[in-house]
Amino acid sequence: VPEFSETIVLPLPAEAIEGSEEIQVSVSGDILGPLIPNIDALIEEPMGCGEQNLARLYPNVLVLEYLESFNIDDPALERTAVRNIELGADTISYVRREFCHIQARPLLRSLLPKLQPRRGTVFQ
Repeated sequence: VPEFSETIVLPLPAEAIEGSEEIQVSVSGDILGPLIPNIDALIEEPMGCGEQNLARLYPNVLVLEYLESFNIDDPALERTAVRNIELGADTISYVRREFCHIQARPLLRSLLPKLQPRRGTVFQ
């Protein structure tokens, strides 16, 4: 990623506090750009009640979509995200089987074409 730096001198008001006259601005063409160095921090294993499970599951979906959209090759991160999504879907299935089969199962299938059905998961 190319870096660009420029210094701009602006007039300061007389009442400016000494030592506060410097500011740094960062601009990125990609809203998730600053997250990339720590993108693995978004990956969490889903657990808890249904709402907590889904709140932890969704960032895994976003990370997979981001990796795919920008052609980023990170097999370890992708495997972890897919594993977490499968665990989350299995938990939803265990807690509320009818919800998972009516709503979550088709939703997860449509969002994640990369997931391979495994024996014993809700993706069969």
